[in-house]
Amino acid sequence: MAEEQAAAPVPGSDGEKKKGGAPMMAILGAFMLVVLLALGGFFFMMQSQAKAMQEALAEARKGAPTTPAPPEKTQGEACYYDLDEFLVNLANPGGGRYLRATLSFRFHNEALREAIKKEQPQIRDAAIAVLTSRTTEELASEDGKEKLKKDLIAHIAKILPDAGVDGVFIQSFTIQ
Repeated sequence: MAEEQAAAPVPGSDGEKKKGGAPMMAILGAFMLVVLLALGGFFFMMQSQAKAMQEALAEARKGAPTTPAPPEKTQGEACYYDLDEFLVNLANPGGGRYLRATLSFRFHNEALREAIKKEQPQIRDAAIAVLTSRTTEELASEDGKEKLKKDLIAHIAKILPDAGVDGVFIQSFTIQ
């Protein structure tokens, strides 16, 4: 009997096996796996978005004319009005994409510059409405940008019918 008591480990001594270590290691391993999968998914998504942007940029460059288009024939000397920079969310499903753009427009009556300045809040509002109605895919192509310009001219013409706005020019354009 004395031998049996001597063989039994004393609680708290090194000879006693600690219970609960294996489940804790399994939980820690599962947590690390989830974190690694989340990081991998994040990097995969970022890489695929960057690749899509590079493809859209390459397509836009491919379709760009190598020589500038001849200026349009209009009456009077051309006048230009620059709008402040726009930073708007795009209409992409799921959101998360935005456009930063600076626009200028052309008209042919310098006397109307003051009227244009007076109506600038309405012009900006119309431009924001048009810009936020577009998706990344629409704006990535040259045709999409041309349609955007035509829509902007139509909206400005509603606000300033006498200004004779006949051109919208993109000074800067960044989709992110």
